[in-house]
Amino acid sequence: MKKNLWFAVPVFCCLLASSSNAQIPRLLSYQGVLTNNAGKPRPDSSYTFTFRLYDIARGGTAIWSEQKTLPVKNGLFSTALGDQTSFDAAVKFNRPYWLGIQVGNEPELSPRIALTSVGYSFSSLRADTASVSVASLADTTWRHSGSNIYRLNGNVGIGEQSPTARLHISYKDNDALKITNTNLSKSARIGVDALGVWIEPTDNNSSIRLNANPSLVGLFVRGTDGYIGIGTRSPTAKLEVAGRTKTQVLEITGGSDLAEPFPTSESESLPSGAVVVIDENNPGHLKLSTEPYDKRVAGIVSGAGGINPGLTLRQEGVMEGEQNIALNGRVYALATAANGPIKPGDRLTTSALPGHCMKATDSSLCDGAVIGKAMSSLETGEGLVLVLVNLQ
Repeated sequence: MKKNLWFAVPVFCCLLASSSNAQIPRLLSYQGVLTNNAGKPRPDSSYTFTFRLYDIARGGTAIWSEQKTLPVKNGLFSTALGDQTSFDAAVKFNRPYWLGIQVGNEPELSPRIALTSVGYSFSSLRADTASVSVASLADTTWRHSGSNIYRLNGNVGIGEQSPTARLHISYKDNDALKITNTNLSKSARIGVDALGVWIEPTDNNSSIRLNANPSLVGLFVRGTDGYIGIGTRSPTAKLEVAGRTKTQVLEITGGSDLAEPFPTSESESLPSGAVVVIDENNPGHLKLSTEPYDKRVAGIVSGAGGINPGLTLRQEGVMEGEQNIALNGRVYALATAANGPIKPGDRLTTSALPGHCMKATDSSLCDGAVIGKAMSSLETGEGLVLVLVNLQ
């Protein structure tokens, strides 16, 4: 009697995991009923089944096959196709397939069974994560290599349907690009507004470094105080640059004189506005002026009258000093009218009153002893005079 095999609608199951496609089982669950020619279930027993997949309905060569012994009870049997012989790369489930079944040494049953659409969910494995996604039929410009995905041509838009750059990100309200370092549990938001690009640490204790090469420092933003370092991880000011800086225009708004820190020979700090001279007994040191028309005059201690140095010159570890001495520019100086009232435009020189300048009236003594020109007046006594420092 010829044996018949009647099959229930096959159930194909593809359990998807989110972390990696290596965890997704490539199995097809299948159930069927084995009957004889009269349509009655065959006797309960174990039977040897050979399952084959074809890419055509008749003839051809199987692209996959698997043989296993299955228990049959009341004619009913079930199995998971692919648990003995896995589906290799040739079986992509991206085109029609037919299942052929053979019981024992009997001829393969006919007709073959066309797979339903559920089996083709295997094709979605490549879209399970972005790291393994591949080109769709509508966009063939995407490529993938291992766990990488890329495109060689065209623009990519995020929140933008018509990107005008290689990467075009459009956002509204509080949306922004967020970068997270999972190893350090740090993250930051990066956005663009009317003022330009901004970086906002989401953790007040975090630091953000922007540089293509992680072994270099590049731009470093410290979240705790907002200090920015370029070429340094430990900025000590709002902006610190380690290295050569080049700019077309430098505008200074915090002060008005050019100063340099000098060591002084005095045991205590000199008062702001004091006139200083070179100390011949201590090379590189300055001291308070005490003589009229002193040709050793060097500058004025910065800071008097609320005017701070606009630019300071120093080299760390070499010729360092304690106080900034104005060498050029505008600075307030201690002055005395002992040699006559001081008027704007008068040349100024040292005086007998320690640290004070006076009006220079003897041209024969002025050579090398002039500290600069007065820019304000002093009629009598002592006080502060605005000086345009210009050593002569």
